[in-house]
Amino acid sequence: MATNSESWIGVILKNEEEMLAVDEVIGAIDDFFEKYSEEMRDSEYIEKPEWENVVSAARKAYELIQEQPAATPSL
Repeated sequence: MATNSESWIGVILKNEEEMLAVDEVIGAIDDFFEKYSEEMRDSEYIEKPEWENVVSAARKAYELIQEQPAATPSL
């Protein structure tokens, strides 16, 4: 999903708005790991102040996805 999130619209994402929200989460995670690497323990990650950017982006995406009406399957 990180390389082509648009292809997931209609599969697990309902629309472009959800896609952009998920892209924001991915970007926050990528920025975080670029700064701190992927070699720390989970407890070390969550102590970093930038972890709040990841949490905030994930929270916004979650809330948006929860607000979206369920997709109606076409027959």
